[in-house]
Amino acid sequence: MKLKMLKRIAALSLALVSAVLSQAQTPPASLLPDTLTPASFDLQKAVNIHTFSLSGPASVLVQAVSDSLGVGLLITDDLGQSWARGTLDSLTASALGGTIGTRAEAVLPTGVYFVTSFVLPGATLGGPTPYQLRLTVVAQGGQPSPTPDPTSTPPTTETEAAQVQSTAAVETEWKPSVPLLLADGIQIRLTWAASVDLNLEVRDPSGGALRFNARETNNGGTFGLDANAFCQNLASPATETATWAGGFVPSGSYEILVTYRQSCEQTPQPAAFVVDTTVNGVALPTVQAQLSPPLPNQASVYIASFILNPEGTVSLGPSGVYPDSSLNILPAAPGVILAQAQPIERGSTITGALYGAQSYLAYSFEAAADEVVTISLEATSGNLDTLLQLIDSAGNLVAVNDDANASTNSQLANQRLTAGGRYTVVATRYGKEIGGTEGTFRLSISEGAISVPPSIANLPLVAGDIQVVLAWTTSADLQLLVRDPSGEAVYDDRDNVRSGGLMPIKGNINCTRAAGNPYSYIYWPQGTLPPGTYEIEVWYQDECRDTTPTTFDLAVIVDGRPVLVERQTPTFGQRYVISFAVAADRTARAGRGGYIGGNSSTLNYASVTPIAINLNQQVVGTINSDKPFDVYAFSGRTGQRVTILMANTSGTLDTKLFLVGPSGREVADNDDAGAASPTGRGTDAIISNFTLPEDGQYLVIATRFATIFGGTQGGYTLLVQGN
Repeated sequence: MKLKMLKRIAALSLALVSAVLSQAQTPPASLLPDTLTPASFDLQKAVNIHTFSLSGPASVLVQAVSDSLGVGLLITDDLGQSWARGTLDSLTASALGGTIGTRAEAVLPTGVYFVTSFVLPGATLGGPTPYQLRLTVVAQGGQPSPTPDPTSTPPTTETEAAQVQSTAAVETEWKPSVPLLLADGIQIRLTWAASVDLNLEVRDPSGGALRFNARETNNGGTFGLDANAFCQNLASPATETATWAGGFVPSGSYEILVTYRQSCEQTPQPAAFVVDTTVNGVALPTVQAQLSPPLPNQASVYIASFILNPEGTVSLGPSGVYPDSSLNILPAAPGVILAQAQPIERGSTITGALYGAQSYLAYSFEAAADEVVTISLEATSGNLDTLLQLIDSAGNLVAVNDDANASTNSQLANQRLTAGGRYTVVATRYGKEIGGTEGTFRLSISEGAISVPPSIANLPLVAGDIQVVLAWTTSADLQLLVRDPSGEAVYDDRDNVRSGGLMPIKGNINCTRAAGNPYSYIYWPQGTLPPGTYEIEVWYQDECRDTTPTTFDLAVIVDGRPVLVERQTPTFGQRYVISFAVAADRTARAGRGGYIGGNSSTLNYASVTPIAINLNQQVVGTINSDKPFDVYAFSGRTGQRVTILMANTSGTLDTKLFLVGPSGREVADNDDAGAASPTGRGTDAIISNFTLPEDGQYLVIATRFATIFGGTQGGYTLLVQGN
């Protein structure tokens, strides 16, 4: 009944939003963060719309409070997509000084959003009815949203060993787990009605986990039915449970993960769900949220948690959606992390702890260009699921690792540091500030070395001045491509180029399984060592009916010396790009590597002062290894049409464009114009006849294929056409 009511409320709210927007004569009023905004309903107006904008990803909480009626809440973006719906919440009522409270929360990307408040079905309006709204915004990487003072929470029923505190709790110190006797145990129940396969997982404080493929723990935990598994035997509502029977259970943080595994309909739809938790017979506040269908090669996960304290009280932890992209978001602003970092000597090992109030620690060390280090972060107690991030002196993310060596520990093995300076290690956990795992850890930084792995060292390779080898073990078809300093590419469809590059071995080409473990090989024979920059691309282009995770080893050997060795585990469709440069004295140096996507997230363009340009004014620039992008700014207006052309004028530059709107959201991009290019060069970039969505300053980011990971360079012209 609860889910049906939510659907009715959602349908009603969407209809009201459309009606109000179509009749609106004035723009929606703005919501200011951390400010109580008054509003009211009357007999002629049962819906109000407010707006707010985000300049970066953030956790957003909208609260409504009234003395006489329930206020429905709906958060949508400027395209009409729903991000969060309100739920009745007594904490909001007590914290904001009302009788009836509602809250809606979500993790939102950069953009403009609308908050629709409406009278919940069943309420009667007898005249003007006031209520108040409050917006709380916490930038991703910031601290959790402020929560009501626990002293304002009405007292709850105390049972034998557990008293529930309904506030969101942030632990202020690390508390080792102790056994607690709970007569009625712990029950966690996930319920949903959508035709999808959701997965419940609960990780207990001692490191055990309950999920569909781990049905028991050694401390009495059991997992129930795997509902809607593989979209077979669909149930509505569907329910999954994790239970610890009465007896001794460990104190500490219990992390609850809800994963959207797959849709069971042809058109994937968002899935609303409810998580009910009972500890020793006392119900914790219900978690009601929604997950969107997962994007290709990504997971769609919601994290929640509760803390069973050693003294027997129970507290809710923070919660929210945690997409895969969050792994690349720092737990705090770069400047804050750099200022907090403690110096650490390489070759040493230090210990620490992560928990509610301390979701990360930072450590810094100095390094010279091209040095190689191995950084290891290992949990030593609790259920800590470590996450390791490495940033440079400017706060740019250099590398990240979540799980290493088939464990939840983290390691950056033989990490090559492309530039000299101060580096900072961020020791954190999966979920960071909303994560529910905790415990002590051991961190070590040691000298590394570039050495060719056995999977490549033992191959019968023809000798060459440049040798590029890709090796893996599954049936997948991985395409290896190397672009030489003249811009010509060697790959399976073109196995030789004029500079001398050859490709004699093509592993698993067209899903034809190689004898033994597959590998691909591109080389330049001895006596042919063209100096310049080389770009390597590894494309996971076909699973070949083998869904086994594919890990590849990539090695580059120049003049007999290993220059780079990378081990990566891509997902289907991903492209990994890295470059290396050969100098005239035959020495070689590798550049940065990483997975490329369709957006500008790898570019720290916000730290660059843009160059102002006028419409129809052509400018010139250069992209190279030291300057992988330029930023330009022009003024635009809503509905105006522009065409942006970036054309190569010299070198091997493979141009790429991004357009960022006044609100900070990327609105358009282009890599290769192909036949549409007026210069005849298919790798030029064009954003053609684009309609600007709002008034203000637009940023044009002029860069290259693979952005910071790319190897092409040269001159270009840039022109923004419009009127």
